[in-house]
Amino acid sequence: MKKISVGLLVIILLVIVTYQTDFFNKTLVSEQVSLNAEEYSMYDFELDQKTNVKISCKRLEGAVVEWLLIDQKHLEEDLFIGDIIDNPEFREYGLFISTDDGEAQRFTLEPGAYTVILNNTKHGNIYPSDFVQQDSTLKVEIEIVRW
Repeated sequence: MKKISVGLLVIILLVIVTYQTDFFNKTLVSEQVSLNAEEYSMYDFELDQKTNVKISCKRLEGAVVEWLLIDQKHLEEDLFIGDIIDNPEFREYGLFISTDDGEAQRFTLEPGAYTVILNNTKHGNIYPSDFVQQDSTLKVEIEIVRW
């Protein structure tokens, strides 16, 4: 009987530990992308319920790139992508920059379709230190997480 209790306790502890780690996370996007100067890239994902999402954009080399998360309803408005990037109205989740350590931003999102826009164009506020557009290589990750 004591062996069963200890075994059950070990199983419960394993479930708790795996729940607290990334074991239950679901990766939606994990991709290395090269963005030339004057380019942008978009990553779409859809959620069917209220979900915690972690997004990171790690700069591997080249220019710092800014990124933002938008609700896809804004893309349906037939706007030029530069208008979306420049307009604070579309920054309801914030405006972020790629970092060398891939610092993640966390969001709790309602059901719906979303897009992450990576911006290496002249439209944004972030430029390399010498103010010359440069190519950039990034690691982009979008994960559903528990916290």
